[in-house]
Amino acid sequence: MTLALPYKSRSMWTGSFAGMAYMSAAMVLLPLGDTLSKPLTETLTPIEVATVRVPAQAAFLLPAAMVLRKRLRGAMFSPVVALSGLLVMITLICLIGAFAVMPIATAIAIFFVEPLILTVLAGPLLGEAVGPRRLAAVGIGLVGALIVIRPGAEFEISAFLPLLAAGSCALNMIVLRRAARIRIQTTSH
Repeated sequence: MTLALPYKSRSMWTGSFAGMAYMSAAMVLLPLGDTLSKPLTETLTPIEVATVRVPAQAAFLLPAAMVLRKRLRGAMFSPVVALSGLLVMITLICLIGAFAVMPIATAIAIFFVEPLILTVLAGPLLGEAVGPRRLAAVGIGLVGALIVIRPGAEFEISAFLPLLAAGSCALNMIVLRRAARIRIQTTSH
């Protein structure tokens, strides 16, 4: 007697497996981009490094964008897309600028306040309820960030670069979230 399992003739590159594979690839490529950016800042300005990095990333993302474009309706370029692009450029320039003057690990540790900033801004800008427990967690996280930044002892103004990058990234997430809400309302009818 043979036990037969139901077989679905579907590619493994769809559904959950594809999402995990793509996320894993992104988690390898993003730190690689940061690591390659640091030595470039020895000869190029952060703006020049970001200007080189964006087309390099686009070369990887363009094929996926062309495939996914078939699923989307509406204009591909809009003021929201332009604002998002501007915020991404601010994020990249500030983060690459931080890489130029401090260790990558320190810059990324400071940049990790982005979810905390996003949580604080979600209430006033998205109308989402942020409860007292989340606000307490944000406060604890910000204390941790202050420990990494070390204001007072040997505080450097360059510590504001990853903070500015985190704020810009958080604002970009909010812009994209609001745009998604509007897009769903306009395309679901």
